[in-house]
Amino acid sequence: MSHTPETDPHGYELVHKNGFRLLHCGDSGPCEGIEQRARDADAVLLEMGIPDFVDSPNHHTPSDAVAFAGRHPHAMVLVTHNYASAAGLESGFEMPELPDSIVQLEDGDCLEIDDEGKLSVQRNS
Repeated sequence: MSHTPETDPHGYELVHKNGFRLLHCGDSGPCEGIEQRARDADAVLLEMGIPDFVDSPNHHTPSDAVAFAGRHPHAMVLVTHNYASAAGLESGFEMPELPDSIVQLEDGDCLEIDDEGKLSVQRNS
């Protein structure tokens, strides 16, 4: 994980009994550990804590998330810890435009994995 040493972020690789593999990257920016583990993941949960105009190696930006999804087209890419306001809110930063291959999660959304290992996102809205 890539963050300031004071934060000591942790990521998790969760494997379902059916073999479904979820990589939860914690509060981390882009790093080789995430890239290596993403090769085997069915879904990857990235934090996207800053907009593109902020230069920080400790968080993913929308451009980082798009590039990551391009390198790992086999995996469903989910983003959370979003710097933007929720959909429909006028205050704060607008939600970035991301390709359909990236799911921007919001509070209350639910991830479900069925017995065959298929992941679905149930929206709270």
